[in-house]
Amino acid sequence: MKKKTKKIFGLLGIIAVIGMTVFAISLPSPEANATDSITDTIQVRVVGSTPDVNFANIENKSTTVYPNKSFSVIYENIEDYSLTVIYTDKNGEKKTETLDDFFADYSPDKKDYVLVLTTEDGEKKIYNYGTYELNVEGFGYDTYDSDDTTFYYLPVVGEIIEDEDTGDYKVELEYADEDDGGEVEKIKIIIKDENGKEREIIIEAPKKEAELPLDEFETGKLTIEIYAYNDTDEEALYDPYILTIDYKSVNTPDTGSFTAKLNISKEDYLVTGLITFGIIAIAGMVFLRKTDKNSQRAHVQVKRASYSNARNTASRKIEKTTKTVRKAAAKNTKNIAKKSTKSRK
Repeated sequence: MKKKTKKIFGLLGIIAVIGMTVFAISLPSPEANATDSITDTIQVRVVGSTPDVNFANIENKSTTVYPNKSFSVIYENIEDYSLTVIYTDKNGEKKTETLDDFFADYSPDKKDYVLVLTTEDGEKKIYNYGTYELNVEGFGYDTYDSDDTTFYYLPVVGEIIEDEDTGDYKVELEYADEDDGGEVEKIKIIIKDENGKEREIIIEAPKKEAELPLDEFETGKLTIEIYAYNDTDEEALYDPYILTIDYKSVNTPDTGSFTAKLNISKEDYLVTGLITFGIIAIAGMVFLRKTDKNSQRAHVQVKRASYSNARNTASRKIEKTTKTVRKAAAKNTKNIAKKSTKSRK
């Protein structure tokens, strides 16, 4: 009876434990209630550790003759952005100006600019020829990056062109006249040699090339100065654009030197000489090596021939000696036979 009662109480205990476990699992947790009742949003912004700013669409140390200069700046991972320009006129005076300055907020972007290279003085437009230095800086969380570029604003530039068929020379010009938004109306070209001889050429806009009468000069270095003027024609707008050429006059007598016609520099001769020396040295080494092999082969052949001759000589001596011995033996035998015959008698 007692054993049965213990079994009943044990079973009831197990059932009670299971029931309490199920009840505990079914209860909602305090954390879940807090989540349902309170909503909190956390925003996280990742800041790039390496700022990067670069100029684009502009060539460093390039030249322009037009009064507007376009370029771009590409940047990323920066907070503060600053773009400045330093202008230097022909007298060396500098002027610094901030072109742009803003909060970039670390967003990557590209900005396009058009820099106006003129200023207004009442109704008069002033063209600011000279040197322009652009600098951009980008500041990040604890570092920064920068880039810079330089360009030149000139009233005129030129290039010497030679006609390969006729041998004549001309200069091709680039400038901005009134139709291009510029002010150039006249170009003066002065050709000078090292002896002080000069030749002046004048052309009017919009013509943009001129023949160069270089045949009036002797062989030597020629300097070509190009000046630009506006409609006032008072003074040149800027310093001259200068070109040089090593000119050979067709009137220079030919000395008969073949190499003079080849236009070969001293460096070319030096390199060619070194290459030729190397080829000759290698060929000499190959020739000496081959000669040495032939000499060794000939020496062996001489030894073989000497040995063969010695052997033949020895054979001939042995054969001769053998014949002599045979003759002596035969003669001796014959004498013995004669003596034997005489003794019988």
